[in-house]
Amino acid sequence: MHHCLSACLGRLRWHVYSKTSNLEVAPRRHLATAASSISSNSSGGSAAPVCPTEPGPEDCCQSGCEHCVWEVYNQELKRYMQYMQQQGLPAQQAAAGKKASKQQLAAASLDAFEQLERQLQQQQEQQQQQQQQQ
Repeated sequence: MHHCLSACLGRLRWHVYSKTSNLEVAPRRHLATAASSISSNSSGGSAAPVCPTEPGPEDCCQSGCEHCVWEVYNQELKRYMQYMQQQGLPAQQAAAGKKASKQQLAAASLDAFEQLERQLQQQQEQQQQQQQQQ
Protein backbone atom coordinates (compact mmCIF):
# COMPACT_ATOMS: atom_id res chain seq x y z
CA MET A 1 0.00 0.00 0.00
CA HIS A 2 1.34 3.44 -0.87
CA HIS A 3 2.57 5.26 2.23
CA CYS A 4 0.44 8.35 1.55
CA LEU A 5 -2.69 6.21 1.32
CA SER A 6 -1.81 4.41 4.53
CA ALA A 7 -1.33 7.79 6.20
CA CYS A 8 -4.78 8.82 5.04
CA LEU A 9 -6.23 5.58 6.34
CA GLY A 10 -4.56 6.17 9.66
CA ARG A 11 -5.40 9.82 10.16
CA LEU A 12 -8.23 10.92 7.93
CA ARG A 13 -11.06 8.46 8.32
CA TRP A 14 -14.67 9.31 7.75
CA HIS A 15 -17.81 7.25 7.80
CA VAL A 16 -20.50 7.10 5.15
CA TYR A 17 -23.60 4.96 5.04
CA SER A 18 -23.97 2.84 1.95
CA LYS A 19 -27.27 2.03 0.30
CA THR A 20 -27.38 -1.21 2.28
CA SER A 21 -27.12 0.77 5.56
CA ASN A 22 -23.81 -0.87 6.47
CA LEU A 23 -21.24 1.47 7.89
CA GLU A 24 -18.29 1.85 5.55
CA VAL A 25 -14.98 3.50 6.31
CA ALA A 26 -13.04 5.22 3.56
CA PRO A 27 -9.99 7.49 3.51
CA ARG A 28 -11.13 11.09 3.32
CA ARG A 29 -9.03 12.34 0.43
CA HIS A 30 -7.64 9.57 -1.77
CA LEU A 31 -10.91 7.72 -2.11
CA ALA A 32 -13.16 10.78 -2.19
CA THR A 33 -14.79 9.42 -5.32
CA ALA A 34 -16.33 6.74 -3.11
CA ALA A 35 -18.31 9.47 -1.38
CA SER A 36 -19.83 10.65 -4.64
CA SER A 37 -21.02 7.13 -5.43
CA ILE A 38 -22.58 6.80 -1.97
CA SER A 39 -23.99 10.31 -1.76
CA SER A 40 -27.66 9.37 -1.86
CA ASN A 41 -29.62 9.53 1.35
CA SER A 42 -32.31 7.16 2.59
CA SER A 43 -35.11 8.91 0.65
CA GLY A 44 -33.27 8.34 -2.63
CA GLY A 45 -32.34 11.99 -3.24
CA SER A 46 -28.79 13.19 -3.46
CA ALA A 47 -27.25 14.87 -0.44
CA ALA A 48 -25.84 18.37 -0.67
CA PRO A 49 -22.03 18.39 -0.81
CA VAL A 50 -20.19 19.54 2.28
CA CYS A 51 -17.71 22.39 1.99
CA PRO A 52 -14.30 20.65 1.80
CA THR A 53 -11.60 21.43 4.30
CA GLU A 54 -8.13 22.34 3.12
CA PRO A 55 -5.59 19.56 3.68
CA GLY A 56 -2.84 20.26 6.14
CA PRO A 57 0.88 19.89 5.46
CA GLU A 58 0.86 16.49 7.15
CA ASP A 59 -1.72 15.20 4.64
CA CYS A 60 0.54 15.42 1.57
CA CYS A 61 3.51 13.12 1.16
CA GLN A 62 5.13 15.33 -1.55
CA SER A 63 5.92 12.28 -3.68
CA GLY A 64 3.73 13.15 -6.66
CA CYS A 65 0.90 10.72 -5.96
CA GLU A 66 -1.52 9.99 -8.76
CA HIS A 67 -4.37 11.15 -6.52
CA CYS A 68 -2.76 13.95 -4.50
CA VAL A 69 -4.75 15.31 -1.57
CA TRP A 70 -4.49 18.79 -3.09
CA GLU A 71 -5.93 17.64 -6.41
CA VAL A 72 -8.81 15.90 -4.66
CA TYR A 73 -9.39 18.99 -2.49
CA ASN A 74 -9.46 21.21 -5.57
CA GLN A 75 -11.98 18.92 -7.29
CA GLU A 76 -14.17 18.80 -4.17
CA LEU A 77 -14.03 22.59 -3.85
CA LYS A 78 -15.02 23.10 -7.50
CA ARG A 79 -17.88 20.60 -7.14
CA TYR A 80 -19.08 22.37 -3.99
CA MET A 81 -18.93 25.81 -5.60
CA GLN A 82 -20.79 24.56 -8.70
CA TYR A 83 -23.51 22.99 -6.56
CA MET A 84 -23.97 26.16 -4.51
CA GLN A 85 -24.12 28.27 -7.68
CA GLN A 86 -26.70 25.92 -9.26
CA GLN A 87 -28.86 26.13 -6.14
CA GLY A 88 -28.60 29.93 -6.14
CA LEU A 89 -27.17 29.86 -2.64
CA PRO A 90 -24.18 31.81 -1.39
CA ALA A 91 -21.25 29.50 -0.87
CA GLN A 92 -20.33 28.91 2.76
CA GLN A 93 -16.83 30.12 1.97
CA ALA A 94 -18.03 33.36 0.40
CA ALA A 95 -19.65 34.29 3.71
CA ALA A 96 -16.34 33.63 5.42
CA GLY A 97 -14.68 36.52 3.56
CA LYS A 98 -10.90 36.17 3.74
CA LYS A 99 -11.08 32.39 3.89
CA ALA A 100 -12.93 32.30 0.55
CA SER A 101 -10.41 34.44 -1.28
CA LYS A 102 -7.56 32.49 0.28
CA GLN A 103 -9.06 29.19 -0.90
CA GLN A 104 -9.82 30.57 -4.36
CA LEU A 105 -6.24 31.78 -4.62
CA ALA A 106 -5.02 28.36 -3.53
CA ALA A 107 -7.25 26.73 -6.15
CA ALA A 108 -5.89 29.03 -8.86
CA SER A 109 -2.33 28.36 -7.74
CA LEU A 110 -3.01 24.64 -7.78
CA ASP A 111 -4.41 24.87 -11.32
CA ALA A 112 -1.24 26.66 -12.46
CA PHE A 113 0.93 24.10 -10.68
CA GLU A 114 -0.97 21.21 -12.29
CA GLN A 115 -0.56 22.83 -15.71
CA LEU A 116 3.19 23.18 -15.12
CA GLU A 117 3.41 19.53 -14.05
CA ARG A 118 1.61 18.42 -17.22
CA GLN A 119 3.95 20.51 -19.39
CA LEU A 120 7.03 19.08 -17.68
CA GLN A 121 5.69 15.56 -18.07
CA GLN A 122 5.05 16.16 -21.80
CA GLN A 123 8.58 17.49 -22.23
CA GLN A 124 10.00 14.46 -20.45
CA GLU A 125 7.95 12.09 -22.63
CA GLN A 126 9.14 13.90 -25.78
CA GLN A 127 12.75 13.59 -24.66
CA GLN A 128 12.30 9.88 -24.01
CA GLN A 129 10.75 9.39 -27.44
CA GLN A 130 13.63 11.24 -29.08
CA GLN A 131 16.14 9.08 -27.22
CA GLN A 132 14.34 5.92 -28.29
CA GLN A 133 14.35 7.04 -31.94
CA GLN A 134 18.11 7.61 -31.89
